[in-house]
Amino acid sequence: KFSYNTSISAFMIAVNELGQQKCRNKELLTDLVILIAPFAPHIAEELWEALGEQGSVCDAAWPKYDEQYLKENEGRSVVLDPAKELRQRAKAGDAEAQYSLGSGMVRAGAWSNKAEKWLRKAARQGHLEAKRMLVRHLNPGKWGCYDKLVARWTRDLAELGDSQAQYSHAFAQRQQEHCLHWLRKSVDQGFAPAMVEMGYNYANGREGIAADMGRAVELFHRAADQENDEARCLLGMIYAEGRGVEADAAEALRWIEKPLKKGLGQAWLTRGRIY
Repeated sequence: KFSYNTSISAFMIAVNELGQQKCRNKELLTDLVILIAPFAPHIAEELWEALGEQGSVCDAAWPKYDEQYLKENEGRSVVLDPAKELRQRAKAGDAEAQYSLGSGMVRAGAWSNKAEKWLRKAARQGHLEAKRMLVRHLNPGKWGCYDKLVARWTRDLAELGDSQAQYSHAFAQRQQEHCLHWLRKSVDQGFAPAMVEMGYNYANGREGIAADMGRAVELFHRAADQENDEARCLLGMIYAEGRGVEADAAEALRWIEKPLKKGLGQAWLTRGRIY
């Protein structure tokens, strides 16, 4: 009744439901952060600060509970097992419960076969967020997807306007114009990897696109503004070599500063060009 896993499962359910309801109630969220603190003190401190609270969450008063919600109609106190109830609903075919189980497992740790199993069950019933999470993990970019079902869900999401799905779906196209069609849709929505890919096309005059270094630099800037490290490294190289812009070593170093701290090889290559 008082096991660690039961508590974690209750948090998973609560967070999923609050997310679906787009909860903005600060009092409720503050109490939730206090409750989470003994289990995840570091992230709780960050959330506490993000909520605008002062001091440490560990010093905050423990939230009061309403005993009426812990009693059955007969007046007998009970401790519910929300995780067990959720699993029962999921096994019975409830798509929302299946999604909650799978997404909760992913948020609590790494991607796993169990999480993928529940997400697939929900996605097969048309659960949009389950499809989106599967596509994010199993078809993230331009290397293609060998799972026909996930590829179909990627197409579905792309047609609904999902920018990452549009980016991934672009590379499933055999015809160049179709690939560019989906890439442009993703770029129009401001998806950074799509902007980097189109920037490459303009910089090198490939995929049937006329070379336009000015347009390439513009796209790289937009992607870099979203903290995209590949775009930052490319801008560093462009300013180091003076391609389409005036050569500026200081500007090149500014763009590669963050990637250098992360140890990215492309950034170190650019640094070598400067020195």
